Amino acid sequence: MNTPFPAWWKRPLRGWKGWSSAAAAALAVALVSGVIGHRLWPAPPKVILTFQDWVLSSLFATACGFASYFVLRWLLHPKRLRALFFALACMLTLAMLAFVVENWRGHLAWQRAQALAEARGFLLDYKAHIPPAIPDEVNMAMAPFFEPDRLTMTATNLRDLPSGAAKHYFVLEPISPTTRNAPGFGSWQLGQRLPLEAWAALCLSNRLPIQVQEWLREQGVTSVQAWQASLRQKHGNSAAIVAEMLRAYDAPVAAFVEATRRPQCRFPIRYEWGPEARLPHLNTLSKAADLLTLRACVRLELGEGSTAHEEVLAGLRLIQAMETEPILLSLLVRQRSCERLLQAVWEGLLAGRWDERQLAELEQVLEKIEFLRELPRVLQAECALALWTLRGISSGTYAPKEVVGQEFPFDWPRWPWWLPHGWADQNKANLVRYYLDRVAPVIDPEQCTVRKAAAQQLEAYWSKHSSDDGEGQTLRRTGPYNFLAVGLAASIPVQRLAFGQSAVDLARVACRIERFRIRTGQLPDELKDLTDEGPLPPDRITGQSLRYRKLSDTKYQLYATGWDGRDDGGVRPSTPLQPTRFHPSRAADWIWRTADD
Repeated sequence: MNTPFPAWWKRPLRGWKGWSSAAAAALAVALVSGVIGHRLWPAPPKVILTFQDWVLSSLFATACGFASYFVLRWLLHPKRLRALFFALACMLTLAMLAFVVENWRGHLAWQRAQALAEARGFLLDYKAHIPPAIPDEVNMAMAPFFEPDRLTMTATNLRDLPSGAAKHYFVLEPISPTTRNAPGFGSWQLGQRLPLEAWAALCLSNRLPIQVQEWLREQGVTSVQAWQASLRQKHGNSAAIVAEMLRAYDAPVAAFVEATRRPQCRFPIRYEWGPEARLPHLNTLSKAADLLTLRACVRLELGEGSTAHEEVLAGLRLIQAMETEPILLSLLVRQRSCERLLQAVWEGLLAGRWDERQLAELEQVLEKIEFLRELPRVLQAECALALWTLRGISSGTYAPKEVVGQEFPFDWPRWPWWLPHGWADQNKANLVRYYLDRVAPVIDPEQCTVRKAAAQQLEAYWSKHSSDDGEGQTLRRTGPYNFLAVGLAASIPVQRLAFGQSAVDLARVACRIERFRIRTGQLPDELKDLTDEGPLPPDRITGQSLRYRKLSDTKYQLYATGWDGRDDGGVRPSTPLQPTRFHPSRAADWIWRTADD
């Protein structure tokens, strides 16, 4: 009877009156906090704009507070608390057990992958792929012309480079980067010659390359318009006008040609930097191929075949000498540069500008360019580099997003401690299995041909693990065992590589056909007539001989079957989808010469 009546805030919530009182109190707190926040906060979050937004957000926060109170009040009962601690202990034990099991499974998977790689002669140590040093006097890369590239490769901080180093990347540039509707370099793949009229129009416009503008200033030319007017008066054809502009590149091209007279090439790439190693020499090679092609085609038009031959040969020698670089990007840039230089070889053959000695030298250097033979070694190095990078991610040297790219969903600065390191081992194992089981079978090491069935399986693999969202590739269907492996695995452009090697083979055979014609005065009846000087390269898709047909005393067809492996007659389409671009996958045959050339 004397028990004091409890205060209202100590009474348990019972019945509809108690719960109604709690709801009313929550609503009152929400309204008051909404009014205060709306009046006193001058710059609220963007999602809170009106008074109603304030009230709703305050009501939500109040409801969460009440819910938290009741949940904690229920959990903190002694019996429930003991059960909760027991459940947490069980969960932690299971998590630790799963952690240990995943680490052990990853260790076993990685050990099996290493054993399989060793059995197949697959080198997983990246240092084993680094080419050995060579003496400077026989090294093209140590010539004075490539000094800016060497400085850029080896500089710890790019800000420490001399001011003149950046100028090196303009001395071989025949087109300014900002030039719109720039003239192309022709397309031997589509039977198109270099457009000399378009290049002459560029020379007479206000879009002169940077190197030409500086050369004119060094020559004391004060008025570019007056110089261009004199070109119109002095030269009657487009080739002579372009040749006058190309005089601006005589000095750097002479230095480039002199550098390539050395027999070997090994650039001082900082391989120990892994994926952060700089490769500025690839940009130099690409620009040099464009410039040398332009100069050679112009000189061939003017009847200066000897100079054109020397410059084309210099570019091909550098492409061949860089074969020791264990980098897929280097292989692709070299292939693209070789395809560009073959434009000059093709135009010289059509015009009959090459003599037998020049053709023999071209064939000799082309015979040494074997992209498909290099590919297995390069792919081993790419796998070893990816493993190096994955170990760097595990140790915290590299952030996953920096290496894998924007497709990686998490912005982790390093491998999280709460993830099993066995997952990293599983990713390494899957990376090795990708190269062993999917990439390596694509190339037949004996014949240096492409196994199309394996290439299609590789293409299907990438179709499964990547999709194009319009802005780039986005990874999908990945799990904890391959989410890094898929990002680090190199996507191999098999079609482009097969075409690049076929282009070199076709040029080799075309040079030998022309040499046969010069010696005998007629074209060979079939390719077997050319085998006295050595075997001819096969079709890289079918493994059979390249396709050749003698059409007359002066015309013939020479081509390789396209990606489909079928002989479609070696006829170019009358209207290609993109008249100035060639796609190996869309071409029925890979054609060097037809009756219309």
